[in-house]
Amino acid sequence: MTAVHTKSQSEHGPDAAAPWSVPGFETEVISLEQLQAVVSSLPRACLVRSLSDGRVALRCNALNALALAGPVEDGHVGVMRVMLRDGDPRVREAAARALGKVAAFELTLPALLRMTDDRERSVRVVVAEAISAYGGAAIDTLVGQLACDPEVAERRVLRHLVGHEQSAVPALRRALSSGDPHLRGNALTALTLIGPEAIAACEAEARVLTRDSEREVRQRARQALNALARRGHLAHLEPKVMPLKEFDRRDLDLAEFAAIVKKLDERVLLEMLRDGRDVVRRNALRGLTAMGKPSTEASVLMALALKDHDPRVRRLAAESLRVCHPDTVRQAIVSLAAAVLDREADVRQAATETVLGFGKGALMPLSLLLGMTANGIGAAVVELLGGFGQEALGVVRPALRSPHPVVRENAMLVLERLAARLAP
Repeated sequence: MTAVHTKSQSEHGPDAAAPWSVPGFETEVISLEQLQAVVSSLPRACLVRSLSDGRVALRCNALNALALAGPVEDGHVGVMRVMLRDGDPRVREAAARALGKVAAFELTLPALLRMTDDRERSVRVVVAEAISAYGGAAIDTLVGQLACDPEVAERRVLRHLVGHEQSAVPALRRALSSGDPHLRGNALTALTLIGPEAIAACEAEARVLTRDSEREVRQRARQALNALARRGHLAHLEPKVMPLKEFDRRDLDLAEFAAIVKKLDERVLLEMLRDGRDVVRRNALRGLTAMGKPSTEASVLMALALKDHDPRVRRLAAESLRVCHPDTVRQAIVSLAAAVLDREADVRQAATETVLGFGKGALMPLSLLLGMTANGIGAAVVELLGGFGQEALGVVRPALRSPHPVVRENAMLVLERLAARLAP
C-alpha cells in the first residue's frame, strides 16, 4: 500500500485551514446524506488538495464529496486512482465509489479491476458496484483487459464481463482474432461461461482456434466446442464433396482452381478451412484466393488462419488476404501485423507484402496500433510503417502529439527508419 504522508495542521496550507461547511469534516467520516445537502458549497480545489492530507477522515470526506459533486478534470483522476492504494480501507472504498462517478470508464476501469481482489470485502463490494454502474458501454474496455494471465483474468475481469451475457458476444468475437494469445484464450473462456448460445455465435472462429499456434488457446477452443456439443447446439456437419479431384491428397496450384473458378462455392471452401487436414485447409485458401472478392465472413476466417499450426497455411492465409473484403481490412491488418513476427521467414514476408499491398488504406489502421505493446506488435507496426516511405508521414506526425508515451516513442522510431531509408 502507498504510504500516507502525514502533515501537521500548520503544514496543510491556507486551503486546509479554511472552515468547512460541515462540522467535523476534518475529524470524522460524514455520512453521504449530510454531504449531499452541502456539497455545492464545498470548494472543489480544496477537496482535491485534501486528498493528500494525513487525516483519514478528511481524505474520505473529500473523496465522497467529489463523488457527489460530479465529473472532475482528467488531471485529478490520477490523484484519485492513487487513493485506491491507500493504507486505510475506508479511503480505498471512498476512492472506488468516487472514481465510478466522476470520470469516464476508459480512465478508471483498469485501476478498478485491479482492486477486485482487495483484501477487504467492503472495498471489493464498492468496486464491483462501480464497475457494474458503467453498464454495456464498458464492454469493449473489459474485453481489452482480458489480455493478461488467465488466473488474473478469472479473478478480476471474467465475472464482470460474463454478467453482460449476450451483449458481450460481439466484442468477444472480435477478440478471437487478436494477436495476443492471452486475449484469445480468455475470450474463449468468457464465451464458454456465458453459455452455448454465445459459443454458437462464434463457432466458426472457435473451430479455427483449435489449430491455433498456442497450445493453451487450442485447449480453450476445444473446451468451448465440447461445451457446445454437450448442450446439443453443435450443428450437424454433412460430409462435403471435394471441389476438385485430389483436393484432400496433394497441394493444388492456382491454375487448377482458375479452370473451375465459376463452379467453386465459397461456403464449401469455408467449411474446408475447418477441416483437420492441413492439405485441405491449404487448398481451401487457394480456392478462396482464386475466387477473389471474398465475403466478410470469409475474410475473417482467412485472417484467423494466420494462427494455424501449419506454417504453409499461415503463409497462404497472408497471401489470400490481399483480396480480403474492404470492410475487414482493418481487422486483417491487426492479424497481419502479428504475422510479421511469425517464426517462419516466408510467413513474415507474405504478411509484410500483403500489408504494403493495401497501399494508403493501411496507413491509418497501422497508426492506431502504434500503442500496442503485447507480443511486440508495436515493433512490427514500426517496421511496416517504415516500409511505406514518405506516405507514412501523414499518420506518423500526428502520433508524435499523442498523450501516450508508447505511441510517441514508436512514432519516433518510424521517423528514424524513414530518415534512414530516404537518406541519399
